[in-house]
Amino acid sequence: MHEQDHTVELTPLGRAFVRALNAQSAEVATDGFVNLVLSEDDPTAIARVFARIAQVGKGMLVDPYLRFEPIITLAIDTSINRALTSKKLKKEELDAIRVGLPRLYPDAVFEVRVGPKTLHDRFLIPSQGYVQAIGTSLTGVGRSLTIMGELRDVTEALRQKYEEIWTNAEVLAVSGSDQPESDATRGSK
Repeated sequence: MHEQDHTVELTPLGRAFVRALNAQSAEVATDGFVNLVLSEDDPTAIARVFARIAQVGKGMLVDPYLRFEPIITLAIDTSINRALTSKKLKKEELDAIRVGLPRLYPDAVFEVRVGPKTLHDRFLIPSQGYVQAIGTSLTGVGRSLTIMGELRDVTEALRQKYEEIWTNAEVLAVSGSDQPESDATRGSK
């Protein structure tokens, strides 16, 4: 605030938020697919994606390129309690998750498993409600055009398939408990 003329000037971050609010990011409702379109130059894109993830409650995030930093945000700032990544990550990236999650965040109830290299798509699979597709890995949100959308017609088929993949995946890291979650306790934590 300038005391002489009682005006306010936006900081560079404030100007970025104003640009983002006026950007081409939008929520669009269609029959069977409600999506969020996030432009590649939207500085709030990743925050908007995590806010949407936080709204669904418990569940699993599937992202074959999911790395340590987004996992920590999921574990700390959302109710998502499971993440499925893949063997597409480098050994060092997998080691960072394996060691970092339980040591740095022992109270976060979260489990990470590694699925096969054939994992390709990214999904938000809540314990209840519609599965949502995510157009790019969380590491790419805000750097490329991204969508999120509910897959209403195929939710149960996707949920069943990814539960099967989860069951067969290698346990990479468990935080907040001594043992990996059982199927019976997964949705009740």
